[in-house]
Amino acid sequence: MPTLPNWVLYLQALSTPAIAILAAVIGFMQWRTVHQRSVLDLFQKRFDAYSRIREVIAQVLTHGTVSAQTATDFLRATDKAQFLFGPEVTAYLNTVYKLLVDHGYAEDMMKAVGPDHTKAVEKKHAAFREISKFYQQSLSLVQPYMRMHQKTPPI
Repeated sequence: MPTLPNWVLYLQALSTPAIAILAAVIGFMQWRTVHQRSVLDLFQKRFDAYSRIREVIAQVLTHGTVSAQTATDFLRATDKAQFLFGPEVTAYLNTVYKLLVDHGYAEDMMKAVGPDHTKAVEKKHAAFREISKFYQQSLSLVQPYMRMHQKTPPI
């Protein structure tokens, strides 16, 4: 019976662990790719939600009025935000919504002539001032959620 040379026996013995190591490396690289993709998808969802909210606030600031449709648009824009951001962002967005409602209510009160007209004007201006701070205040709250902490792999 012919015997195999020693180098063939060694090669056979080392091929199984080498294939196992190769499979482990491929599995790790696939996991890393999927993880990076999920981080990118989450970033995109957060960015889209924040952009929609900013668009509604921009409408309020450019027109100076808050209609029922604007308040509804704000609620729709913030609908997913509670699932994408932390409780501090959700609480701030609820505060902004209350300011929008106050602003709209004050607009309605200004249409009526009477002693409440001056209070309505003051309430509208106070709400508008707070709403106009949205871009600075929201940025500091949202920014930690928008950072992508993964670095590009060296390979």
